Amino acid sequence: MIKKTIPIFVILIIFLFIAFQQTAQADSDTTIKVALYFGENTKSYYTLESKIGFYVLNKNGKILTEILSDKIEISTADVSEINSVEIRGDLQISDPIVLPVSKENPIYFTPIEEDLIILDSSKYRGKILVLPSGGKISIINELNLEEYLYGVMPMEMPPSWPMEALKAQAVAARTYAVNNLSKWETYGFDLKADTSDQLYKGYNVEDERTNYAVDQTRGLIATYDGNPILAMYHSDSGGVTESSENVYETDIPYLQSVKELYDVNSPHSNWQVKLSSDKINEVFKGIKGSIGHINDISILERNSSGRVGKVLLSGTSGEKIISGEELRKIFGLKSTLFDIVGNKTSLDLDISILTGNGSTHNVSNLKGIQVFSQGQNRSIKGGGINILGYSKQRTIDDFVKTSPDSYVVEGRGWGHGIGMNQWGAKAMAEQGHDYINILQHYYKNIEINQYNNK
Repeated sequence: MIKKTIPIFVILIIFLFIAFQQTAQADSDTTIKVALYFGENTKSYYTLESKIGFYVLNKNGKILTEILSDKIEISTADVSEINSVEIRGDLQISDPIVLPVSKENPIYFTPIEEDLIILDSSKYRGKILVLPSGGKISIINELNLEEYLYGVMPMEMPPSWPMEALKAQAVAARTYAVNNLSKWETYGFDLKADTSDQLYKGYNVEDERTNYAVDQTRGLIATYDGNPILAMYHSDSGGVTESSENVYETDIPYLQSVKELYDVNSPHSNWQVKLSSDKINEVFKGIKGSIGHINDISILERNSSGRVGKVLLSGTSGEKIISGEELRKIFGLKSTLFDIVGNKTSLDLDISILTGNGSTHNVSNLKGIQVFSQGQNRSIKGGGINILGYSKQRTIDDFVKTSPDSYVVEGRGWGHGIGMNQWGAKAMAEQGHDYINILQHYYKNIEINQYNNK
Protein backbone atom coordinates (compact mmCIF):
# COMPACT_ATOMS: atom_id res chain seq x y z
CA MET A 1 0.00 0.00 0.00
CA ILE A 2 2.80 2.41 0.86
CA LYS A 3 4.59 1.77 -2.43
CA LYS A 4 1.44 2.69 -4.36
CA THR A 5 0.53 5.72 -2.24
CA ILE A 6 3.86 7.55 -2.51
CA PRO A 7 3.98 7.71 -6.33
CA ILE A 8 0.38 8.92 -6.48
CA PHE A 9 1.14 11.60 -3.90
CA VAL A 10 4.24 12.70 -5.78
CA ILE A 11 2.33 12.79 -9.07
CA LEU A 12 -0.37 14.92 -7.43
CA ILE A 13 2.22 17.40 -6.16
CA ILE A 14 3.83 17.60 -9.59
CA PHE A 15 0.43 18.09 -11.22
CA LEU A 16 -0.49 20.92 -8.83
CA PHE A 17 2.90 22.56 -9.36
CA ILE A 18 2.50 22.45 -13.14
CA ALA A 19 -1.06 23.80 -12.88
CA PHE A 20 0.15 26.64 -10.66
CA GLN A 21 2.96 27.44 -13.08
CA GLN A 22 0.54 27.49 -16.02
CA THR A 23 -1.87 29.79 -14.15
CA ALA A 24 0.93 32.13 -13.11
CA GLN A 25 2.26 32.15 -16.66
CA ALA A 26 -1.20 32.93 -18.05
CA ASP A 27 -1.74 36.05 -15.99
CA SER A 28 1.90 37.21 -16.23
CA ASP A 29 1.68 37.04 -20.03
CA THR A 30 -1.24 39.47 -20.12
CA THR A 31 -0.11 42.85 -21.42
CA ILE A 32 -2.08 46.05 -21.71
CA LYS A 33 -1.61 49.18 -23.81
CA VAL A 34 -2.40 52.40 -21.94
CA ALA A 35 -2.65 55.76 -23.71
CA LEU A 36 -0.59 58.33 -21.81
CA TYR A 37 -0.90 61.03 -24.48
CA PHE A 38 -3.85 60.79 -26.83
CA GLY A 39 -6.35 63.19 -28.39
CA GLU A 40 -6.27 66.70 -26.99
CA ASN A 41 -3.16 66.19 -24.84
CA THR A 42 -0.91 64.84 -27.64
CA LYS A 43 2.27 66.76 -28.39
CA SER A 44 4.81 67.02 -31.21
CA TYR A 45 7.84 66.56 -28.95
CA TYR A 46 8.79 64.23 -26.06
CA THR A 47 11.94 63.22 -24.19
CA LEU A 48 12.81 59.66 -23.13
CA GLU A 49 15.51 58.67 -20.65
CA SER A 50 17.08 55.40 -19.43
CA LYS A 51 20.38 54.40 -17.81
CA ILE A 52 22.26 53.33 -20.95
CA GLY A 53 20.10 53.74 -24.02
CA PHE A 54 17.30 52.26 -26.07
CA TYR A 55 16.41 49.59 -28.52
CA VAL A 56 13.96 50.77 -31.18
CA LEU A 57 11.73 47.85 -32.16
CA ASN A 58 8.96 47.10 -34.63
CA LYS A 59 5.70 45.41 -33.61
CA ASN A 60 7.26 41.96 -34.08
CA GLY A 61 10.07 42.72 -31.65
CA LYS A 62 12.74 43.12 -34.34
CA ILE A 63 15.43 45.66 -33.43
CA LEU A 64 15.37 48.52 -35.95
CA THR A 65 18.20 50.43 -34.34
CA GLU A 66 20.15 50.74 -31.10
CA ILE A 67 20.67 54.14 -29.50
CA LEU A 68 23.49 54.41 -26.93
CA SER A 69 22.23 57.63 -25.44
CA ASP A 70 20.68 57.93 -21.99
CA LYS A 71 18.38 60.72 -23.21
CA ILE A 72 16.66 60.99 -26.57
CA GLU A 73 14.19 63.38 -28.13
CA ILE A 74 11.24 62.19 -30.20
CA SER A 75 9.43 64.59 -32.49
CA THR A 76 7.35 64.68 -35.63
CA ALA A 77 9.65 64.59 -38.65
CA ASP A 78 9.77 67.63 -40.92
CA VAL A 79 9.67 65.56 -44.11
CA SER A 80 7.17 64.88 -46.85
CA GLU A 81 6.26 61.62 -45.13
CA ILE A 82 3.90 63.06 -42.48
CA ASN A 83 3.70 59.84 -40.45
CA SER A 84 7.35 59.78 -39.45
CA VAL A 85 9.20 60.43 -36.21
CA GLU A 86 12.59 62.00 -35.73
CA ILE A 87 14.88 60.67 -33.01
CA ARG A 88 17.78 62.71 -31.63
CA GLY A 89 20.24 61.72 -28.91
CA ASP A 90 22.85 63.67 -26.96
CA LEU A 91 25.70 61.09 -27.20
CA GLN A 92 25.69 58.83 -30.25
CA ILE A 93 23.49 60.44 -32.88
CA SER A 94 25.14 63.16 -34.96
CA ASP A 95 22.29 63.22 -37.45
CA PRO A 96 18.68 62.50 -36.45
CA ILE A 97 17.14 59.13 -37.24
CA VAL A 98 13.89 59.35 -39.18
CA LEU A 99 11.57 56.34 -39.10
CA PRO A 100 8.12 55.86 -40.65
CA VAL A 101 5.34 55.07 -38.19
CA SER A 102 1.66 54.13 -38.49
CA LYS A 103 -1.02 52.42 -36.43
CA GLU A 104 -0.31 49.21 -38.35
CA ASN A 105 3.46 49.62 -37.93
CA PRO A 106 4.15 51.38 -34.61
CA ILE A 107 7.58 51.97 -33.10
CA TYR A 108 8.53 50.67 -29.65
CA PHE A 109 11.20 52.04 -27.33
CA THR A 110 12.62 49.76 -24.64
CA PRO A 111 15.70 50.22 -22.39
CA ILE A 112 18.83 48.32 -23.41
CA GLU A 113 19.11 47.11 -19.81
CA GLU A 114 16.00 46.09 -17.86
CA ASP A 115 15.08 49.42 -16.38
CA LEU A 116 12.40 52.06 -16.09
CA ILE A 117 11.72 54.53 -18.89
CA ILE A 118 11.46 58.20 -17.99
CA LEU A 119 8.99 60.04 -20.20
CA ASP A 120 8.95 63.80 -19.65
CA SER A 121 10.08 63.32 -16.00
CA SER A 122 7.57 60.52 -15.22
CA LYS A 123 8.79 56.93 -14.78
CA TYR A 124 7.09 53.94 -16.42
CA ARG A 125 7.56 50.19 -16.49
CA GLY A 126 7.42 48.25 -19.76
CA LYS A 127 7.76 49.78 -23.22
CA ILE A 128 6.83 53.08 -24.83
CA LEU A 129 4.87 52.82 -28.06
CA VAL A 130 4.74 55.69 -30.57
CA LEU A 131 1.78 56.26 -32.90
CA PRO A 132 0.95 59.11 -35.32
CA SER A 133 -1.94 61.33 -34.30
CA GLY A 134 -3.05 64.08 -36.67
CA GLY A 135 0.41 65.52 -37.22
CA LYS A 136 1.38 64.93 -33.59
CA ILE A 137 2.46 61.86 -31.61
CA SER A 138 0.40 59.62 -29.35
CA ILE A 139 2.35 57.88 -26.59
CA ILE A 140 1.25 54.45 -25.35
CA ASN A 141 2.69 52.52 -22.40
CA GLU A 142 2.66 48.76 -23.02
CA LEU A 143 3.28 46.72 -19.88
CA ASN A 144 2.24 43.73 -17.82
CA LEU A 145 -1.33 43.89 -16.48
CA GLU A 146 -0.24 43.46 -12.85
CA GLU A 147 2.37 46.22 -13.17
CA TYR A 148 -0.26 48.46 -14.73
CA LEU A 149 -2.33 47.98 -11.57
CA TYR A 150 0.64 49.15 -9.47
CA GLY A 151 0.25 52.55 -11.14
CA VAL A 152 -3.55 52.59 -10.86
CA MET A 153 -4.16 51.60 -7.26
CA PRO A 154 -2.75 54.64 -5.39
CA MET A 155 -4.72 56.94 -7.72
CA GLU A 156 -8.02 55.15 -7.12
CA MET A 157 -7.79 54.37 -3.38
CA PRO A 158 -5.57 55.82 -0.60
CA PRO A 159 -2.75 53.36 0.27
CA SER A 160 -3.38 53.96 3.99
CA TRP A 161 -6.83 52.34 3.84
CA PRO A 162 -7.49 48.85 5.27
CA MET A 163 -5.80 46.04 3.33
CA GLU A 164 -9.04 44.16 2.60
CA ALA A 165 -10.48 47.30 0.99
CA LEU A 166 -7.29 47.63 -1.07
CA LYS A 167 -7.56 44.00 -2.16
CA ALA A 168 -11.18 44.55 -3.21
CA GLN A 169 -10.07 47.59 -5.20
CA ALA A 170 -7.27 45.58 -6.83
CA VAL A 171 -9.68 42.87 -7.99
CA ALA A 172 -12.19 45.48 -9.21
CA ALA A 173 -9.50 47.43 -11.12
CA ARG A 174 -8.07 44.25 -12.64
CA THR A 175 -11.54 43.06 -13.66
CA TYR A 176 -12.34 46.44 -15.22
CA ALA A 177 -9.11 46.29 -17.25
CA VAL A 178 -9.70 42.71 -18.42
CA ASN A 179 -13.31 43.47 -19.38
CA ASN A 180 -12.19 46.48 -21.39
CA LEU A 181 -9.14 45.08 -23.19
CA SER A 182 -9.29 46.35 -26.78
CA LYS A 183 -11.88 49.00 -25.83
CA TRP A 184 -9.91 51.56 -27.87
CA GLU A 185 -8.44 49.06 -30.33
CA THR A 186 -9.41 51.29 -33.27
CA TYR A 187 -6.84 53.82 -32.02
CA GLY A 188 -4.13 51.28 -31.23
CA PHE A 189 -4.47 50.85 -27.46
CA ASP A 190 -6.67 49.27 -24.76
CA LEU A 191 -7.38 51.89 -22.10
CA LYS A 192 -6.82 55.57 -21.43
CA ALA A 193 -4.78 56.70 -18.43
CA ASP A 194 -7.42 59.19 -17.27
CA THR A 195 -10.78 58.96 -15.49
CA SER A 196 -12.59 57.93 -18.66
CA ASP A 197 -11.15 54.51 -17.76
CA GLN A 198 -8.88 54.19 -14.70
CA LEU A 199 -6.46 56.84 -13.51
CA TYR A 200 -2.91 55.60 -14.14
CA LYS A 201 0.29 57.48 -13.28
CA GLY A 202 2.98 54.85 -13.69
CA TYR A 203 5.90 54.05 -11.40
CA ASN A 204 6.09 57.47 -9.72
CA VAL A 205 2.97 56.88 -7.63
CA GLU A 206 3.54 53.23 -6.70
CA ASP A 207 3.20 52.40 -3.01
CA GLU A 208 4.29 49.34 -1.03
CA ARG A 209 0.83 48.69 0.43
CA THR A 210 -1.10 48.97 -2.83
CA ASN A 211 1.52 46.86 -4.64
CA TYR A 212 1.06 44.25 -1.91
CA ALA A 213 -2.72 44.26 -2.45
CA VAL A 214 -2.15 43.64 -6.16
CA ASP A 215 0.33 40.84 -5.46
CA GLN A 216 -1.93 39.15 -2.91
CA THR A 217 -4.80 39.01 -5.42
CA ARG A 218 -2.60 38.31 -8.45
CA GLY A 219 -4.68 37.35 -11.49
CA LEU A 220 -8.00 37.28 -9.61
CA ILE A 221 -11.06 38.81 -11.28
CA ALA A 222 -14.80 38.97 -10.59
CA THR A 223 -16.91 36.88 -12.97
CA TYR A 224 -20.60 36.33 -13.68
CA ASP A 225 -21.57 33.21 -15.63
CA GLY A 226 -17.87 32.64 -16.21
CA ASN A 227 -17.21 36.02 -17.84
CA PRO A 228 -15.37 39.09 -16.46
CA ILE A 229 -17.89 41.59 -15.13
CA LEU A 230 -18.09 45.29 -15.92
CA ALA A 231 -16.55 46.21 -12.57
CA MET A 232 -17.73 49.79 -12.16
CA TYR A 233 -16.81 51.57 -8.93
CA HIS A 234 -17.16 55.04 -7.46
CA SER A 235 -16.12 57.10 -4.44
CA ASP A 236 -19.27 57.37 -2.27
CA SER A 237 -22.79 56.11 -2.95
CA GLY A 238 -24.47 58.48 -0.51
CA GLY A 239 -26.05 55.53 1.30
CA VAL A 240 -27.36 53.44 -1.59
CA THR A 241 -25.77 52.36 -4.87
CA GLU A 242 -27.39 52.80 -8.27
CA SER A 243 -28.93 50.13 -10.49
CA SER A 244 -27.46 49.75 -13.98
CA GLU A 245 -30.85 50.05 -15.68
CA ASN A 246 -31.23 53.60 -14.37
CA VAL A 247 -28.01 54.68 -16.12
CA TYR A 248 -27.40 52.33 -19.03
CA GLU A 249 -31.08 51.46 -19.64
CA THR A 250 -29.90 47.84 -19.49
CA ASP A 251 -30.54 45.56 -16.55
CA ILE A 252 -27.14 44.06 -15.72
CA PRO A 253 -27.86 41.37 -13.10
CA TYR A 254 -24.76 41.95 -10.97
CA LEU A 255 -25.05 45.77 -10.99
CA GLN A 256 -28.13 46.21 -8.80
CA SER A 257 -28.90 48.86 -6.19
CA VAL A 258 -27.77 47.89 -2.67
CA LYS A 259 -27.90 49.73 0.64
CA GLU A 260 -24.72 50.45 2.54
CA LEU A 261 -24.15 48.25 5.59
CA TYR A 262 -22.42 50.99 7.58
CA ASP A 263 -22.18 54.77 7.78
CA VAL A 264 -19.15 55.76 5.73
CA ASN A 265 -18.61 59.28 7.11
CA SER A 266 -16.78 60.44 3.99
CA PRO A 267 -16.01 64.04 2.98
CA HIS A 268 -18.65 63.58 0.28
CA SER A 269 -21.46 62.31 2.52
CA ASN A 270 -23.11 65.73 2.32
CA TRP A 271 -22.33 68.59 -0.03
CA GLN A 272 -23.83 71.86 -1.20
CA VAL A 273 -23.45 73.87 -4.41
CA LYS A 274 -24.83 77.33 -5.12
CA LEU A 275 -25.74 78.03 -8.75
CA SER A 276 -26.44 81.57 -9.88
CA SER A 277 -29.23 82.25 -12.33
CA ASP A 278 -26.73 84.03 -14.60
CA LYS A 279 -24.44 81.00 -14.65
CA ILE A 280 -27.35 78.63 -15.33
CA ASN A 281 -28.51 80.66 -18.31
CA GLU A 282 -24.97 81.11 -19.59
CA VAL A 283 -24.29 77.35 -19.45
CA PHE A 284 -27.58 76.39 -21.07
CA LYS A 285 -27.30 79.03 -23.77
CA GLY A 286 -27.35 77.21 -27.08
CA ILE A 287 -28.30 73.82 -25.62
CA LYS A 288 -31.59 74.63 -23.92
CA GLY A 289 -33.55 75.13 -27.14
CA SER A 290 -36.02 77.97 -27.44
CA ILE A 291 -37.31 78.16 -23.86
CA GLY A 292 -36.01 81.67 -23.26
CA HIS A 293 -34.62 82.84 -19.93
CA ILE A 294 -34.64 80.00 -17.38
CA ASN A 295 -36.45 81.11 -14.25
CA ASP A 296 -36.96 77.81 -12.44
CA ILE A 297 -35.36 74.37 -12.13
CA SER A 298 -37.32 71.57 -10.50
CA ILE A 299 -36.99 67.82 -10.03
CA LEU A 300 -39.56 65.86 -12.03
CA GLU A 301 -38.60 62.26 -11.35
CA ARG A 302 -36.47 60.12 -9.06
CA ASN A 303 -35.49 56.52 -9.65
CA SER A 304 -35.62 53.63 -7.19
CA SER A 305 -32.36 54.61 -5.45
CA GLY A 306 -33.58 58.17 -4.87
CA ARG A 307 -31.33 59.69 -7.51
CA VAL A 308 -32.68 62.38 -9.79
CA GLY A 309 -33.94 60.91 -13.05
CA LYS A 310 -35.44 63.95 -14.77
CA VAL A 311 -35.19 67.70 -14.25
CA LEU A 312 -37.59 70.34 -15.59
CA LEU A 313 -36.18 73.63 -16.86
CA SER A 314 -38.87 76.32 -17.00
CA GLY A 315 -38.19 79.33 -19.19
CA THR A 316 -39.97 82.48 -20.29
CA SER A 317 -40.99 80.87 -23.58
CA GLY A 318 -41.19 77.16 -22.84
CA GLU A 319 -39.95 74.16 -20.88
CA LYS A 320 -37.28 71.51 -21.38
CA ILE A 321 -36.67 68.18 -19.66
CA ILE A 322 -33.13 66.88 -19.14
CA SER A 323 -31.76 63.93 -17.17
CA GLY A 324 -30.29 64.26 -13.72
CA GLU A 325 -27.01 62.87 -15.08
CA GLU A 326 -26.91 65.65 -17.70
CA LEU A 327 -27.36 68.26 -14.98
CA ARG A 328 -24.62 66.59 -12.90
CA LYS A 329 -22.12 66.71 -15.77
CA ILE A 330 -23.05 70.22 -16.89
CA PHE A 331 -22.52 71.78 -13.44
CA GLY A 332 -19.94 69.35 -12.07
CA LEU A 333 -22.19 68.10 -9.28
CA LYS A 334 -20.74 65.24 -7.26
CA SER A 335 -23.73 62.94 -7.79
CA THR A 336 -27.37 62.80 -8.90
CA LEU A 337 -28.50 62.11 -5.34
CA PHE A 338 -29.52 65.70 -4.68
CA ASP A 339 -32.30 68.16 -3.86
CA ILE A 340 -32.80 71.69 -5.15
CA VAL A 341 -33.56 73.47 -1.91
CA GLY A 342 -32.82 77.13 -2.58
CA ASN A 343 -34.24 79.95 -4.69
CA LYS A 344 -35.90 82.74 -2.68
CA THR A 345 -37.71 80.50 -0.20
CA SER A 346 -35.12 79.96 2.55
CA LEU A 347 -36.24 80.89 6.04
CA ASP A 348 -34.36 82.80 8.70
CA LEU A 349 -36.37 81.28 11.56
CA ASP A 350 -37.52 77.91 12.84
CA ILE A 351 -41.06 76.97 11.79
CA SER A 352 -43.01 73.84 12.72
CA ILE A 353 -46.21 72.84 10.97
CA LEU A 354 -48.96 71.06 12.90
CA THR A 355 -50.23 68.25 10.69
CA GLY A 356 -53.68 66.68 10.62
CA ASN A 357 -52.63 63.73 12.80
CA GLY A 358 -51.30 66.00 15.53
CA SER A 359 -47.59 65.62 14.74
CA THR A 360 -45.26 68.49 13.93
CA HIS A 361 -43.04 68.90 10.88
CA ASN A 362 -40.02 71.20 10.98
CA VAL A 363 -39.61 73.41 7.90
CA SER A 364 -36.28 74.89 6.83
CA ASN A 365 -37.49 76.15 3.46
CA LEU A 366 -40.89 76.78 1.87
CA LYS A 367 -40.23 75.40 -1.59
CA GLY A 368 -42.89 72.82 -2.42
CA ILE A 369 -44.93 73.52 0.74
CA GLN A 370 -48.66 74.17 0.30
CA VAL A 371 -51.25 75.64 2.68
CA PHE A 372 -55.02 75.14 2.75
CA SER A 373 -56.61 78.54 2.22
CA GLN A 374 -60.06 79.65 1.02
CA GLY A 375 -61.14 76.09 0.33
CA GLN A 376 -58.13 74.99 -1.72
CA ASN A 377 -54.43 74.13 -1.53
CA ARG A 378 -52.18 77.02 -2.38
CA SER A 379 -48.43 76.93 -3.01
CA ILE A 380 -46.31 79.17 -0.82
CA LYS A 381 -44.56 81.83 -2.86
CA GLY A 382 -43.13 83.70 0.11
CA GLY A 383 -45.63 86.52 0.51
CA GLY A 384 -49.18 87.03 1.74
CA ILE A 385 -48.79 84.60 4.63
CA ASN A 386 -49.03 85.79 8.20
CA ILE A 387 -47.56 84.20 11.33
CA LEU A 388 -49.14 84.74 14.75
CA GLY A 389 -46.28 84.92 17.23
CA TYR A 390 -46.17 85.47 20.99
CA SER A 391 -46.59 89.22 20.79
CA LYS A 392 -47.88 90.14 17.36
CA GLN A 393 -48.76 89.01 13.87
CA ARG A 394 -46.02 89.30 11.23
CA THR A 395 -45.83 88.54 7.53
CA ILE A 396 -43.69 85.66 6.29
CA ASP A 397 -41.78 88.20 4.17
CA ASP A 398 -40.13 89.39 7.38
CA PHE A 399 -38.28 86.09 7.58
CA VAL A 400 -37.72 84.98 4.00
CA LYS A 401 -34.14 85.40 2.81
CA THR A 402 -34.79 86.47 -0.75
CA SER A 403 -32.20 85.17 -3.21
CA PRO A 404 -33.96 85.44 -6.58
CA ASP A 405 -30.77 85.00 -8.57
CA SER A 406 -29.50 81.69 -7.18
CA TYR A 407 -30.33 78.07 -6.45
CA VAL A 408 -28.87 75.87 -3.73
CA VAL A 409 -28.29 72.20 -4.56
CA GLU A 410 -27.74 69.86 -1.61
CA GLY A 411 -26.61 66.31 -2.24
CA ARG A 412 -24.98 63.14 -0.96
CA GLY A 413 -22.19 60.97 -2.34
CA TRP A 414 -19.73 61.32 -5.19
CA GLY A 415 -19.76 59.56 -8.55
CA HIS A 416 -22.19 57.64 -10.75
CA GLY A 417 -23.11 55.35 -7.85
CA ILE A 418 -22.83 52.09 -9.82
CA GLY A 419 -20.97 49.08 -8.45
CA MET A 420 -18.50 49.20 -5.57
CA ASN A 421 -18.58 52.17 -3.24
CA GLN A 422 -14.95 52.76 -2.25
CA TRP A 423 -15.79 54.48 1.04
CA GLY A 424 -18.27 51.70 1.73
CA ALA A 425 -15.54 49.13 1.06
CA LYS A 426 -13.36 50.92 3.61
CA ALA A 427 -16.17 50.83 6.19
CA MET A 428 -16.79 47.11 5.58
CA ALA A 429 -13.08 46.32 5.91
CA GLU A 430 -12.94 48.25 9.18
CA GLN A 431 -15.81 46.09 10.45
CA GLY A 432 -13.93 42.87 9.67
CA HIS A 433 -15.19 41.92 6.19
CA ASP A 434 -12.67 40.42 3.78
CA TYR A 435 -12.26 41.52 0.17
CA ILE A 436 -14.46 38.73 -1.20
CA ASN A 437 -17.34 39.74 1.13
CA ILE A 438 -16.91 43.33 0.01
CA LEU A 439 -16.98 42.49 -3.68
CA GLN A 440 -19.95 40.14 -3.35
CA HIS A 441 -21.92 42.81 -1.47
CA TYR A 442 -21.60 45.34 -4.28
CA TYR A 443 -21.61 42.95 -7.26
CA LYS A 444 -24.48 40.50 -6.84
CA ASN A 445 -24.01 36.75 -7.42
CA ILE A 446 -20.45 36.99 -8.69
CA GLU A 447 -17.54 34.60 -8.26
CA ILE A 448 -13.85 35.36 -7.81
CA ASN A 449 -11.77 33.36 -10.28
CA GLN A 450 -8.28 33.29 -11.74
CA TYR A 451 -8.05 35.08 -15.06
CA ASN A 452 -6.62 33.06 -17.92
CA ASN A 453 -5.99 34.99 -21.12
CA LYS A 454 -5.70 31.90 -23.29
